[in-house]
Amino acid sequence: MMNKEMKELIKAITKLIQTATEHSEVEKKISEQRLKDWVKDSNRHGFHIDDDDMSWPDDFEEDWE
Repeated sequence: MMNKEMKELIKAITKLIQTATEHSEVEKKISEQRLKDWVKDSNRHGFHIDDDDMSWPDDFEEDWE
């Protein structure tokens, strides 16, 4: 009796973990798409986001020294 209940519990926990993992993967894909849409929309309105062009202004560097 106890052995059967433990097997059912293990199956339920395994199913829960699989479902949570699938949900996380879907959420990640949705977030990635939202970020792409936001960047595209921001660039269209003149606010350009580019990782390569993220440098501090020279004025800040001069004041810091």
